[in-house]
Amino acid sequence: MFYVIYILHKTPMSTLSNSSIKRLIDFFRKEGDKIISYKELDLLISDNREKLKIRNNLSFKSLVKQLVDKNILNIAEFNFPSRKERRYSFKDHNIYTWTQSLYNKAYFSHYSALFLNQLTEQIPKTVYINREQNNESFSTQELTQDAINRAFANRQRNSNTRAEINGYEVVLINGKKTNNLGTTQQYYENSLITFTDKERTLIDIIVRPDYSGGIHEIIKAFQIASQDISINKLNSYYKNLKYIYPYHQALGFLLEMTGKFSKDKLQIFKEHGLRFDFYLGYKLKEPSYNAKWKLFFPKEVEPYLVQS
Repeated sequence: MFYVIYILHKTPMSTLSNSSIKRLIDFFRKEGDKIISYKELDLLISDNREKLKIRNNLSFKSLVKQLVDKNILNIAEFNFPSRKERRYSFKDHNIYTWTQSLYNKAYFSHYSALFLNQLTEQIPKTVYINREQNNESFSTQELTQDAINRAFANRQRNSNTRAEINGYEVVLINGKKTNNLGTTQQYYENSLITFTDKERTLIDIIVRPDYSGGIHEIIKAFQIASQDISINKLNSYYKNLKYIYPYHQALGFLLEMTGKFSKDKLQIFKEHGLRFDFYLGYKLKEPSYNAKWKLFFPKEVEPYLVQS
C-alpha cells in the first residue's frame, strides 16, 4: 500500500523593500505628530496603498507589524480589562499625549492635574483621565448623618478600568457631567493637553482622595495653591458641581490650615451650612475632630494645623 504525503508550505510574509520603507517614512513624516487609531490607520493605508506601491499580497495586519518592528511607527497599547486600545504615530509621545488621544473631550484630573498644575513635587506613575458621563446624575435621597457615616466608613469606590503602559498605570474615570467645568488647555512637552485648573483640582482631590496621592499630598497641594487661587472661583465651581455630601467643610478646613486666608474669606464656605459631621477621607481609624468645621480628619494631619 502506498501513501501520498502532502507537505504544506506556509507562504512567507511579504516584506517591505527598501524603496517601500523610504516611501512610508516620507509619507508618515508628512503626517507629523498626529496620533491615530488602528481603524484610522487602516483607512489611511487603504486610501494610499497604490500611491505607496504596497504589494496586494501584504495584508494590513502584516504591514502594521513591520511598520512597528522597523520603528517607522510608534505604538501605544492600552489593555483595559474589557477592550484593547491601540494608537499609532510617526513621532513618539509622552504618556499624557498618548492617553488624551483615547477620548474626545476627556481631561486629566486628580493626581495628574496636581502634577500638571505644579501642585506636587512628585512625578506620579498613575495617570487619571476623566471622561464625563453623558447624562447628569442627581441623588434624590435625603442626606442624613447615618448615610454619611456609612458611606465614609467604607473604602472609596475606585475605577477598575485600568491599563499598564510604558511603566505607567492609566485609570479611566467616568466622572459626573459638568460640561468640563474648570478645565484648561496648556502645552506640556510641546503637546496641547486638557486638565483641570487649580481650583477645580482642589475640589476633586477632596472628593476622591485615593486618586490624589493621599492626605499628605493633598495638604501640600493646598499649601502651594494658596499662593494664587481664587476663593470666589473655588466657591463658584463648588456650587456648580452640586455635590450631595458637604465637601465644603473639608475645603474650608484645608484652606484654613494653610494660614493664608482670613476668617472672613472662608466664611463663604460656612454659608453652605454645617448641618452634619463630615470626613476628610474614607475609613478613618480613630480620627481627630475639628468642631469649627464639624470634620473628622486623620490624626497625622494635626502637626500641619495652623493655630488661629
